[in-house]
Amino acid sequence: MAALERHVTLPDAARSPESATAADTSSPPVTSSPPVTTSPAFASRALAARDRYDAVLARALAHGADRDLLADAVREVAVAAEPLGAQLDPDAFAATCDALVDVAARLVPARRWRTGGPERAAVLEVVPRLSPWLAAAPGVTVAAVVDAARAMGGGPGSRGDVTAWGRRVVDASHATARSPLAGDAVSPTGTTSPTSTVSPTGTTSPTSTVSPTGTTSTRPADLIRGAVLVAAWRSGLVRYRAAALDAAQRLPDEVARAALSLAGSADDTTGPAAPGDVGPGDADVQSVLDRHAADPWWWPDRSGGDSAAPTVLLRGVHGPAQVLGRFGGFRGFGGPWLSPAVVVGADARHPGVRWLLLAPDGAGTVDWTLVADVHGSFVARAPRAEEPVAHLDPGGVFCAGGGAPAPAREEDLADLSGSASVDTPSGRLMLVSRTGSYDVLLVRWPR
Repeated sequence: MAALERHVTLPDAARSPESATAADTSSPPVTSSPPVTTSPAFASRALAARDRYDAVLARALAHGADRDLLADAVREVAVAAEPLGAQLDPDAFAATCDALVDVAARLVPARRWRTGGPERAAVLEVVPRLSPWLAAAPGVTVAAVVDAARAMGGGPGSRGDVTAWGRRVVDASHATARSPLAGDAVSPTGTTSPTSTVSPTGTTSPTSTVSPTGTTSTRPADLIRGAVLVAAWRSGLVRYRAAALDAAQRLPDEVARAALSLAGSADDTTGPAAPGDVGPGDADVQSVLDRHAADPWWWPDRSGGDSAAPTVLLRGVHGPAQVLGRFGGFRGFGGPWLSPAVVVGADARHPGVRWLLLAPDGAGTVDWTLVADVHGSFVARAPRAEEPVAHLDPGGVFCAGGGAPAPAREEDLADLSGSASVDTPSGRLMLVSRTGSYDVLLVRWPR
């Protein structure tokens, strides 16, 4: 690693004879920070792949990477990778080190290797805890986790819970150790061998794993990508909902359960069960997926709603409605809108998931789409659906028999500018906008 030799100090045992001799006959180099001795296992790999690493780091410098920051990144990667030397076979460990150096060299010139950044945290804190996956497919694991971390830490309206996602990814990886990877075994170099299973130690066997649907699961690379995707959706990235539901169908039962937080573990935060509902630990994975696909606001322990959740009263509507979520906001404070948005309809093709809004923006009016389910939300500019379903008079939908509206109440939300409602298996949903608020409210009347 000649390009960074002034900043990254390898132990003497890992130096080349030429560099050791040079160090004895010249004064120590002046560094911007105290030299840090690289971990022995990583240093051995760095020496063995010196030409490769030199080329990777030189390319990062050519793309504008700060030399000191790049050196710091290599140090941090070395420390994070070191424990894996005792957990992985030599080939898997070497491929993991290569993948980590590659991703650090890509993130530093892109200004994405920073304290508090989701990608740096994924490399240093999540990847080292994924030894079962790294034993099977190091490059795939590192790439999938880093790419998902960037999506998890996205902009306003699309950000997920990075901490919960990391926990679910680690749980899914450990569940893989209990439910071995099936399909084509992926070697550290990326090659595959057909119809073999890779265990956490890197050995293979011809057995296969059955997914919740009863079909044989795919090769390890696809399983890892699928589990990371499912964990991302479960942690708030609703825009991946359709793909995640499809991917979850092909995961082994234990892996799917871990990625979805259906294990009923002590750190599960889904809340107390509603009467007649099932808890996460009792739920059948396939039943949960099928029911949620039909009802995007149902999840184990949440179908009855939270008794402590706020409620609202709407003019002309009998009975309080539970507030499921508050979305949007003023652009100056990180929200999407310059002016309060108006709800104009619900997408009939995605009932309970996709809602349509209009908001003045500069000289014109812009169409917006709110995509939301029980796990997360996303607001984006988008064309209006061809067949929106809108009910701009909530009293006309919920009034008592005979068309008699509910009596006026002081607590009623009386400043509605628009609304849209749809029926779902767990109750009637309505998205409402108000003239005096940049937020829109999603409410439900449970069945």
